[in-house]
Parts: sequence; structure tokens; C-alpha cells
Amino acid sequence: MSRHFEACKQRVHNRGVPPEAFLNELVDWGQAAPEEVFQRNDKFDIYSSAIQQVGPWTGATHRRAVMLEALRVLGGFESSWDWDAGRDVTNQSSNSPCTEEAGIFQCSGNSMNFKSSLRD
Repeated sequence: MSRHFEACKQRVHNRGVPPEAFLNELVDWGQAAPEEVFQRNDKFDIYSSAIQQVGPWTGATHRRAVMLEALRVLGGFESSWDWDAGRDVTNQSSNSPCTEEAGIFQCSGNSMNFKSSLRD
């Protein structure tokens, strides 16, 4: 499927513009992700944090778009949209195998404490 990206091609501070391949993967995930990922909940989450800037929510599609935009920006800051980015050698707090992070949406071993499914 050929897509035309406009707003998604805006620069992310000191990271540049995301490549179309990343945007296509992000949109593909956003279309296939389960509805529960984007549903309202009682936790402080990305929607709670962003409601003043991009809310109020007009429906499920709006919430999905907000999540994808947050992931677009985070992906730029975390690794300049490089899925194969290695660990951040400048991060002084990542000094053990359990706290090292690598990849575009860096997840460290110590995140396994948040939920048993992460250990599984």
C-alpha cells in the first residue's frame, strides 16, 4: 500500500525526519494492534499526559493516532528510528546487563518487574 505522509514527516528535535519505512511499519502496527491498547483506563498514561495538547479525544481513531505520534517521536529520540540501534554507551545509569537498553523502544531487563508476562 502506498501512503503519503505529511505531518508525520515533521522534524523531531535534533533527530531529523523519520524514514518512510519506519512510518509504514508504525502505521501497519497501529492498524493491526488490538483495540485494548488504545482504550480508556484509570492509569496515568500517554493519553493522560497529552490530553491538554491533542485532546479531548474524539474517538478510538483519534486515540490510536495519538499513540502512533508518541511512538514516532519516541522512536526518533531513542534511536533515530533505527530498529537495530545498540545500547546507549553514553548512558551512565545503564551499567549492568539488567539495566542496559537497546533498540528503538528500549526495554531493559529490569522492566520484567512490572508484569509477569514480560518475564514470560
